Amino acid sequence: MRIRHRSVNLFLLISILLIAFSCSLPESNSFQSNDHQSVFNPRDLTIDIPDDPIITDDSDGTISGTAYYVDSIAGSDGNNGLSQNAPWKSFAPLVGLQLQPGDGVFLRRSASWNETLNLQGKGTAENPVVLASYGTGNSPVIEMNGKWGDHCVVLEDPSFWVIRNLSVKKAKQGIYLRYYHDDLALPDDSPYGNRNILIESCRFEDMLYEFHPDYSESDEDGNWIKDENGIIQMREYAWSAGIMIGGRISSANEGLTVLDGLTVTDCFFNNTQVGICVNLWGSTNKDRFKNFVFRNNLFTNMLAGMFQVYNCNTGLAEYNRLIGMNGGYVKWGSTGGLLQATKNWTVRNNEFANVTNGGGNDGVGFDFEGDDENCVFSHNIIRGCDSGGLLIMYTMGPIVNVDVHDNIFYDNLRNTSDHYSLECDISVLDAGVPHGGIAATGKIFDNDFYVYDTDRYYTKWALEYGMVNPGQDGNHFDVMSNCPY
Repeated sequence: MRIRHRSVNLFLLISILLIAFSCSLPESNSFQSNDHQSVFNPRDLTIDIPDDPIITDDSDGTISGTAYYVDSIAGSDGNNGLSQNAPWKSFAPLVGLQLQPGDGVFLRRSASWNETLNLQGKGTAENPVVLASYGTGNSPVIEMNGKWGDHCVVLEDPSFWVIRNLSVKKAKQGIYLRYYHDDLALPDDSPYGNRNILIESCRFEDMLYEFHPDYSESDEDGNWIKDENGIIQMREYAWSAGIMIGGRISSANEGLTVLDGLTVTDCFFNNTQVGICVNLWGSTNKDRFKNFVFRNNLFTNMLAGMFQVYNCNTGLAEYNRLIGMNGGYVKWGSTGGLLQATKNWTVRNNEFANVTNGGGNDGVGFDFEGDDENCVFSHNIIRGCDSGGLLIMYTMGPIVNVDVHDNIFYDNLRNTSDHYSLECDISVLDAGVPHGGIAATGKIFDNDFYVYDTDRYYTKWALEYGMVNPGQDGNHFDVMSNCPY
């Protein structure tokens, strides 16, 4: 497919982009992350990071069970922790406490801790367990020491939880939903059948530890690695993320669902490797997780993107913004968002901006990494990426029935000097496909492509041979009605 380039006034183009994006949003659900002002520039982009809002007490009337209060400023571990007038000082009294439906743990606003909060217990649909704040002032802060094994909050086998108004910093993982069980014969079903976790209005900052690269330290099953100090660690901790959903489940229970229902909304992620990571080590079951929603979140200065999701059936990512990467190096590659071994996902009305590769692989706006089926990628803006806007790649299995439509791709292919980068704004890569096999099927239609700098080598190549590369002839991707400018 050959296409023609025609110049377009930059300010007119910006207006078109903003109008197109605003028109794609339903009136009843405005994209509130736009409240954080940004300056649009194809070469450079700045954004005012929002201050932590001062919010009044949110503990009153939110629970039906027992409330536990923690205050690092005026509390004492000699108190009973059952009222705001007698709070604990540290998290130590909570260790081993089995929270019941309707219970709540409340951290005082404007207080801070340098310790991990470990909690366990399950709620119900009518009476969830709540982790939130009380008092007035800025959100309570859990700030660790920036070490490889640091965690701010660890929830063991959570089900029916609400987590809101927390700030977590300088850890390997901010909030870790840990589903772990290694027994072949389970004494109970605690790691399975969990439901409905809500994480809202939280802040995640300074979590930049790359996936541990030293596979030589793994045992014969690939389950262990050593950290930077030579201490053996579970590979479940290998990913660094603001929110981590993972653990380890015995292969004997591979067919069971661990968590059905997760919503992450109105959160802020800054200077973090990945905002949200969903990966249960060793799983191949696409029903391992179900019904996840990421909505109206803001991501800035990320290392590897908004989210990376594996083994999940049914999800929705909408009204999220990724505004810039920190330019760091990621060994396995960087992308604004990634799905692998998933099905029935919709990614719509998001912005993936200024994704860099840091001299490593990819640097794409979004990545269907492989073994994804029945997914939709629509009405998104993908702009200013080092490589192409969208990668559709065979890894672990073919891409089946993925529709890509009504997106705007603007000023991508900015730094495609390495041989892993894409040569088109949308590319279907065939690496690893068995001989005679099909890498991907689906449709690519009604997308708009805008080119800012026609002198870049790969931009010239794409203009000459097409902004969409459907891969090998055996692929069944219908490419139609796409509009280059």
